[in-house]
Amino acid sequence: MLKTAQIVRRFAFDEWGGAQNSLWNSVLGMRAHHIESDILCTRASSVRESEERNGISIQRYPYFYPYWPLFEEDRKRLDRRGGNPISIPLYKRLLAGRYDLLHTHDSGYIGLSVRAAAKRRNIPYIVTFHRDSLAIPERERREMERPLRNTFAYGRFIQMLYGWRRRFIADADGVVCVGEAEAGFLREHWPLKRILRLPNGVDYDRFSTPVKTNIRKAFDIPPYRTLLLCVSRIDDRKNQKLLVRFVSTLTEEGENVHALLIGPPSSEYYVKELADLAKELQVEDRVTIVPGLGADDERLVAAYQDSDIFIMPSRDETFGIVVLEAWSAGLPVIASAVGGLKQLVRDGENGLLFEPDNLGSLLNAYRTLSRYGLKDKLASTARREASARYSYTAMSSRLADFYRESIEERRNS
Repeated sequence: MLKTAQIVRRFAFDEWGGAQNSLWNSVLGMRAHHIESDILCTRASSVRESEERNGISIQRYPYFYPYWPLFEEDRKRLDRRGGNPISIPLYKRLLAGRYDLLHTHDSGYIGLSVRAAAKRRNIPYIVTFHRDSLAIPERERREMERPLRNTFAYGRFIQMLYGWRRRFIADADGVVCVGEAEAGFLREHWPLKRILRLPNGVDYDRFSTPVKTNIRKAFDIPPYRTLLLCVSRIDDRKNQKLLVRFVSTLTEEGENVHALLIGPPSSEYYVKELADLAKELQVEDRVTIVPGLGADDERLVAAYQDSDIFIMPSRDETFGIVVLEAWSAGLPVIASAVGGLKQLVRDGENGLLFEPDNLGSLLNAYRTLSRYGLKDKLASTARREASARYSYTAMSSRLADFYRESIEERRNS
């Protein structure tokens, strides 16, 4: 039996995201391959120091952001998005814990501490990039960095004190990439590095099994409206504004549609702009924004099962696990032709693609889906694909093999 530590910046069941979803289900899936894991993280977004679910231990440690001065509201913004915390207690746990392998899902200070602990203990460590961090839009980057304006950064002194060197990727025993963009970049710059391109998986049974909750009743959405669903973090990069304009155009053309936008907000300004845009276009009664649902909330599954079409309007996307969830629920998908979505969605086979941030292209895809009766055909094909290719059983098997290869190489060297 192998024992691993899964190290992540934050892990809170009531603020669930794609990366947490993938991590959790991978940990559960690897049990079938005789690999047990602890999840170690900071206390960001959670007041619970420790808990155990399904036999998995989750330990949360005190942390701080190495900037001065930093007000409480700014700290909370960093917790939600873009924060780069330091946790000395977490580092000490890595030094003391009995693990065969460390797997970090953070590339900041926490990642550096993982590297240092692995080197001191002479055990392998693996790095995962869950999303495209190579090309963050400038506006989003500015919003992420806003809490740090006019502060003094002293993180480098902590690095020097604890000997946390920045050979983070170079010294890693392996790198796991969800997106092809990161994998290509890393292969180019570290051609000898062991890199595993591992797309996200999906809990197919959860989203394909009917639930009792009626999402339209839950959020007061009229039953006679065509329900357009988008599940994603709510921010500029995910481009939910396009859906608001889409609803406005269809409404003007006499169609009775309603957009349901579900996801945790990562920037306050964007949520306000979404609401303001809906009001300006006079469709505020046809746009429902739900600021995130917990990991165990049945309403999330009901949203997929009760909607008519799933639309993913992102300006860029590493992969798109929510597309797999929609497929599992039998929901036809229209997605922006960007990033990993272009590889995941094959236009006209398992979904439809449209040109990024192009309202006319989105309208054409929607009309194509309706006019030619493709809904059932695309949904059926996609559902079979989700079950056969993207189950967590298959993904966990590949990751377990990667772990064992890393441990074996370290022993041989």
